Amino acid sequence: MLNRRKILSALLSLVNYPAAAETLRPMNSSGEPAVSNTTPNVPQIRHERTIDMSSLGSRLWVVEVTYSPDGRFLGLIMADTAKTEIVVWDIETDRLQARIAPLGNFGLGPHTHLRWNPDGTSIAVGNAGPPDYPMQIWDPMTGAIVKELSVDRQCSRISFNRDGSKCLVMTTLFRKPDDLLGFRIYDTNSWAFDDFDAEGLTIGAVTWALGDLVLMAGTWTSRSAGWGWSKELSATGIEPKLLDTVARLIDPSGALPPKTVVLSPSAPATIASGHPVKTFNIGDPVSNMKGDRISLDVGSIFDVKTMQNWVYSKGDEILTGIIPSETQAFSPDGRYLYLKGAAKQGSGRGGSNAVLDTETGEIVTRFVGGDAGLAVRPDGRQIAIGGGYASVELLSV
Repeated sequence: MLNRRKILSALLSLVNYPAAAETLRPMNSSGEPAVSNTTPNVPQIRHERTIDMSSLGSRLWVVEVTYSPDGRFLGLIMADTAKTEIVVWDIETDRLQARIAPLGNFGLGPHTHLRWNPDGTSIAVGNAGPPDYPMQIWDPMTGAIVKELSVDRQCSRISFNRDGSKCLVMTTLFRKPDDLLGFRIYDTNSWAFDDFDAEGLTIGAVTWALGDLVLMAGTWTSRSAGWGWSKELSATGIEPKLLDTVARLIDPSGALPPKTVVLSPSAPATIASGHPVKTFNIGDPVSNMKGDRISLDVGSIFDVKTMQNWVYSKGDEILTGIIPSETQAFSPDGRYLYLKGAAKQGSGRGGSNAVLDTETGEIVTRFVGGDAGLAVRPDGRQIAIGGGYASVELLSV
């Protein structure tokens, strides 16, 4: 299996665009997990220490945790019901580096992402407030605003490409969501931008993939059909139907045609809750460092090269907590996917978390800790998890 996969990867690298291929690692989608020929070093996770930030305000909840590119600093979104703050913490000296007050109180809302530029000189959060709020970019060492961008729509799910030359945001305008769904790409030198239409999709996620390609995922609507479909634009030849969840790989330069693949059929599934649910629900996209594997939803991993969505868990396992579903993060080499579980209220313990081997689709270890947010240090040797009110737990790997 491994040699065959290497051969296929080599063949794919010779062509200009990822092509459809048979599923090499079916995981649980065919009932049996694939077998890997490699012997991994299973992560051994131990509690290292807890960072106490109560001096900033004991009621500030840690919503999101991110590492700086060099691993020395933590960038945090902290919020309560009245305000949102961005905090930069120096792990080495265990002290506050910068404290930033963005416009609006949106830290407890969806689609709010704090991201570092790959060179570590700036930090940004997508505008998840009113669409007329500017998008702000700060110096993480001083907290000073280095750029403020006027926007005519909500810009969320922010991310930088690998060299930091471009910034991607998902766009929508509250008053006319059907007309202005899409994404925007900024040039981070001039901050000029290009807007891209969703082509009728109801977008749930947009993220960088394989360098400067963009992966967009959403629901196929009656408006989608108006943009046309052909087998040449499909990765598998399967025509999407109304309400199907689809992924579309796009070359913003226009040099390559887009490719679309159906992620789930339109028929709903009834699982543990007893209520009909869609067979695929798009969550916050999480990518490995290469951008060739992306988790669009807990329970599956999308392979950009083959345009295959590998399922490792069914919905009832997620609903019952067997597969943690709060937050995800890849290890730097992409071998493991760290899964953050919810903490039980009043239990006095952190959430139940797990580590998934992406080669086999199996959980290899579990660990307890934290309440919200999870990040893996760029060298892979440490994990940071929001500890709830004004604290972060550091775990060694």
